[in-house]
Amino acid sequence: MLVNLKNQFIILFFFMFSIFSCGKEDTTIPSIIINKPLSNDSFQIPTNINIVGSTWDDNKIDRIEIDVVSENSATIIQKIELDADTNYFEFNISFSLIDRLINSDNYFINVKSFDENDNFNSEYVPVYINEVPKILQSTYYIISTNNLTNLYEIDSLNNLHLKCQKPGNYNISIGNSRHQYLFIGTDEIVESVEPLFYTSLWDLSSVTTLSYNFTGILKSDDGNQLFLGHEDGRIFTINKDGNIINSIYSNNQDFFGKFFVDQDLVLVESKTNSFDKKLVVFFKQSGIEKQRINISGTVKKILPKGNHQYIVASNFFGTAKLNIYYENSNSMTTELEIPNCEIYDVIILNNNILIASSNGLYNFNLSGNLMSTISTSHFCNKIVKGEQNQDIYLICGNELWSYNSSGSLNLVNTVFDSIRDYLPFYNK
Repeated sequence: MLVNLKNQFIILFFFMFSIFSCGKEDTTIPSIIINKPLSNDSFQIPTNINIVGSTWDDNKIDRIEIDVVSENSATIIQKIELDADTNYFEFNISFSLIDRLINSDNYFINVKSFDENDNFNSEYVPVYINEVPKILQSTYYIISTNNLTNLYEIDSLNNLHLKCQKPGNYNISIGNSRHQYLFIGTDEIVESVEPLFYTSLWDLSSVTTLSYNFTGILKSDDGNQLFLGHEDGRIFTINKDGNIINSIYSNNQDFFGKFFVDQDLVLVESKTNSFDKKLVVFFKQSGIEKQRINISGTVKKILPKGNHQYIVASNFFGTAKLNIYYENSNSMTTELEIPNCEIYDVIILNNNILIASSNGLYNFNLSGNLMSTISTSHFCNKIVKGEQNQDIYLICGNELWSYNSSGSLNLVNTVFDSIRDYLPFYNK
């Protein structure tokens, strides 16, 4: 009888032990070892990255996740998931990294392991990824004749090859190397074309007022947006897919002239008539007017000087003027006046302003307020700034000239008709 009671007690003990053992919560995280790549390995895009390692747990490993993240935890490749269903799991996986828009920087290979109770652990390996070098991919001329706008590609021998033809007289154009398209606006169409077969990517003709001229086209610093100005008093923000994502409208049915888009502000020439002209500042996102100031003459260009200051180049009754607008105080001062002269275009180059005018080419040093003459025989209607090595190109009728910071001019090419625009186009 005592033996039976003893046996019953033993059975009850193991039964209770098994119940409490099964009910104990699993809080142990999996272990991970990454054997490859090694810490601080370097990779040059395009590349294949091989990730080798193992993970284990006292319970079964359910799955592992692998991705590559930046220092601010942004994922740069699509996450890879592997099913495991075992206590010990070895992984050996490769993926291609070919994105031409990834910047050179420190990144992390992130391996995350989950057990069947969703406990998880992460291991990171720091690596350095070198971006695709930026190179000149193509160069284009735009020539407009006989109510047609023609896009020509230039080969290594400076020969022109017609790539596409758009109806209407030329108005505006810009190249977007980051998203690989060329934007062309005429008095009949507004569209972008891709640089392989030159087919249309998106068309804005139906949402623009082609009876009015465009006042300019600008690109954001990161290349993700375009800003398109209309004379009838509108400035559109366009994303990389051709969608209008923001608009600024003039007040009191005013007309718009030249404009500039800064980080949070938009500065634009606004006019009721030829004599009543203002420089108006709008908040970029809301389109609400912040302030305005009276101006004289016709604005040709608005450029950033820094510290909430802007260069305003204008023509006023035969005098070319460079003014500085102080946004904080909503005031303006005149830095330079050139009598009997008309400004065609200006750009900022380091601490100098390169001026293309009816009198030739000038350089104005902002620090010393000194002007020097570069040439009195080059009458250039447009200045094009490249995206590498501060390349500067001057469109002078049917001639294209290059200019460097040492002040030398070199003839690049002469073509059969007036060049309306020159578009250096890069791989990114």
